[in-house]
Amino acid sequence: MRTDFHEHLRSYIKDSCDWPVFIQLLSFCLNTAINKSTSFTPSELVFARWRSLWELAMDNNISHFEKAKEYYDTKQKTKPHSFEEGDEALGTLDCTFMGPLTIIKISDHNAVLEDDRGSARRERVERLKEL
Repeated sequence: MRTDFHEHLRSYIKDSCDWPVFIQLLSFCLNTAINKSTSFTPSELVFARWRSLWELAMDNNISHFEKAKEYYDTKQKTKPHSFEEGDEALGTLDCTFMGPLTIIKISDHNAVLEDDRGSARRERVERLKEL
């Protein structure tokens, strides 16, 4: 929250002397803005007299995290691969491929690769390229 406050304040000030003018306005804006995950404003959570407000905010927060997890999980599907131990493949080094490297050990997501000098390193299977 402090970082958001500083970023917003920095976007309003023109020089280093006029920041006190915007403190109250920015505080009001941040305290009355509805939070996506709780569906409440910070001032409602602090000053409201509802007894179940915290429970409602927690339920909203949990449902928000579940939706975010579902979205994340749909983007994280791994593609099936045809690599086996002993195969040769090209591994990535930044934007270019290097190799050929020998696959020593492989799982669904990772592979352990060995180069000609005998040094081994781990690489994501999605980042490998067949020879």
